[in-house]
Amino acid sequence: MDRKRITFDLDATLLAKLDDSARQQRVSRNRFILDSVVRAVQDEERRRIDCEFAAMAEDAEYCSGLLSIDRELNAESQLSWDQIDRDGR
Repeated sequence: MDRKRITFDLDATLLAKLDDSARQQRVSRNRFILDSVVRAVQDEERRRIDCEFAAMAEDAEYCSGLLSIDRELNAESQLSWDQIDRDGR
């Protein structure tokens, strides 16, 4: 993985809290910051995906297409489940 070194400024109080938290988790300051950034980026990605799914749920054309597919496949799917039920007895 290609890594880049960065620097940033924190006030002394926040730095002390960061160090306390890292110490409690028994990780280095660097690991604590890296894990926090990774979590924040993953959370943001999840929020973005959730928003896209929410938009899909409100898209009438998309929902109509899903219902059409469901109607098309439901009968065949039910036949398959019925066959499984018969074979399993």
